[in-house]
Amino acid sequence: MYDPDVWFRYSDSCYDNGVIIRLELWSVTKHTKTGVWLDVGDPKFVARHWKKQFACPTIPQAQASYIARKKRQIGIKSAQLKRAEEALATFYRLNPDCVVT
Repeated sequence: MYDPDVWFRYSDSCYDNGVIIRLELWSVTKHTKTGVWLDVGDPKFVARHWKKQFACPTIPQAQASYIARKKRQIGIKSAQLKRAEEALATFYRLNPDCVVT
């Protein structure tokens, strides 16, 4: 059973030698009919019905939220990489005499 006065969020930090993933615990300062107020420095409201939540009431929900955020990030970064590769290919096609590699 989870403490209703603590919500959870997974976050990560990337370094040259790897990634650190941590489970953050956020104190609930107030419960309302529709959500909770979390103490994250400044008060932050999180509605229970929001699809995207800053933090979650259980660890399994926080895990699912982290996975969804990382999958979305991969999709965004993959699209950015594809656009950059297409731009570079177009540049080389338009500038066949360019010798810089």
